[in-house]
Amino acid sequence: MKEKITLFKFWAPWCPHCQAVNRFYPKLVADMSDKFNFEDIDTTAGNNVLAARFGVTSVPTFILWHRGLNILLEVKKGEMTYDQLKEWLKDMYRKGPEMINNVFNNPDRKLNT
Repeated sequence: MKEKITLFKFWAPWCPHCQAVNRFYPKLVADMSDKFNFEDIDTTAGNNVLAARFGVTSVPTFILWHRGLNILLEVKKGEMTYDQLKEWLKDMYRKGPEMINNVFNNPDRKLNT
């Protein structure tokens, strides 16, 4: 992939599932930053508008987004382990251009800006 896909992690400090993810998240970012960009969004820190734009209704929520094409690639909700998140990201990276081509023309995946 020429342009990196961004993983948005939406979370809240009061959420025990988010706290579990936050323990290993810096390692995940370090391990996968050559393939993905990462955005860490605390939904209690004035980011409610961004969460609403992405349709986030629970935390933690993980969203893979291609900024250049303005398309939503995939969403995962709920607590995930380090291994689960890393495998998901590796799988998405392997699918790369094929995945992007499959969702590019789906209007439901475009963010209204």
